[in-house]
Amino acid sequence: MPLALRQLNALALEMSQFGSEADREIAHRLLTQYFPKNL
Repeated sequence: MPLALRQLNALALEMSQFGSEADREIAHRLLTQYFPKNL
């Protein structure tokens, strides 16, 4: 996986755990669409 995608994945995982309600919703959508194996 390219570095940029690994960074986006890490950011989305972090947002899904520690972000605001809106951040968690956005992160969940990103993870579901682009990184379903990491859920």
